[in-house]
Amino acid sequence: SAMDELRDTAQTVSPNSRLGGLSDLVLMSEQIELFALDFATSCCDDIPEEAEYELVASSDGIVDAVVATWEIWADDDRKARLSTHLGESDALRDAHFSQLMQLIEDEDPAQNHAKPGPFKVTKGERLLLRVRHNEARNELQFGLRRVGV
Repeated sequence: SAMDELRDTAQTVSPNSRLGGLSDLVLMSEQIELFALDFATSCCDDIPEEAEYELVASSDGIVDAVVATWEIWADDDRKARLSTHLGESDALRDAHFSQLMQLIEDEDPAQNHAKPGPFKVTKGERLLLRVRHNEARNELQFGLRRVGV
């Protein structure tokens, strides 16, 4: 039903528990840009309601979650910047701003799971990240699958 359309959406990670502080955190792909907007001129329709992005696994392992970070600039020259990217931290950011995170499961029946299981990848494997926003563009949901599945 439309009620459950974005039921399992990305959740804000508490500013006090930033993901960059995890000692065993491994980035499983390159960072990509999902969308860009200018708060002075953009409107909600400038954010795609649904889009897919191809990623390449950068190492062998398990994809536990998709993490979304953001950055903003206070000037046209993009010199005065604030970001929540992993590895970029200071006391002001950590106290007030956070990332989004959604846990990922492997729902591919070819992986022989009776129910969703860990999303295991091998280095170089091509993946598709699906990003869906609700109509108001204030909630989002991630899905991950293998290319060709």
